[in-house]
Amino acid sequence: MPEVRPLVLIPSYNTGPILRSTIANVLQQNCPVCVVIDGSTDNSPALLDEFKSSTPHPFRIIHL
Repeated sequence: MPEVRPLVLIPSYNTGPILRSTIANVLQQNCPVCVVIDGSTDNSPALLDEFKSSTPHPFRIIHL
């Protein structure tokens, strides 16, 4: 049986501060996170700066 390696994909479009709490909760599950920011105008990428360097798990942000 192959090893199961989950990844949490979080889509974001103008989610505001709730995005930070969502990511913090997911990171507590000890799995990689990928956030897709799709044209947000609420400065969401700036809210994620703290996660880029503080998480021991893979964390990726994709801007569309």
